[in-house]
Amino acid sequence: MNWIISSILAMLCVSLYSILFMLPDSIIKENNNLQFFYIRIILILVGIICVLSLFIPGLSINNELINDAKNNFNVYLIVITAITIFLFFYFLLNAFSEGGSISTVIVNINMILIILFGIFYMREKTNIQMIIGIILYLLIGTYIIIEKNRLN
Repeated sequence: MNWIISSILAMLCVSLYSILFMLPDSIIKENNNLQFFYIRIILILVGIICVLSLFIPGLSINNELINDAKNNFNVYLIVITAITIFLFFYFLLNAFSEGGSISTVIVNINMILIILFGIFYMREKTNIQMIIGIILYLLIGTYIIIEKNRLN
């Protein structure tokens, strides 16, 4: 699959789960214990779906796959990623509970952090147009947040 199509599908999935996170009952949004429980239930269901996906032909577990995983997986990276995903879901639900849809503007500033990581750590190439784009993105996001607060 083409990386552009994959990116568009990923964007649609992120948009959908962001919308779905805004929909829980207000009681869930106001109760931290219910929020944690809500996130746990979602992640348990994701885990069940992932386990079931192991039985899909072509994606199933075999000895070669297990050996490749043993040789290439970084356990610490997997654990940190799992914790990060859990925290991300919790903070996202909390942000939507208190800030509504405008909180996605702040959350999506992560794009800048990812680009900066790519530039400085992964040594990806950049140019002045990308830097101007990052600055414009920050300015536009700030403007949207200010205007949304004025409406409230």
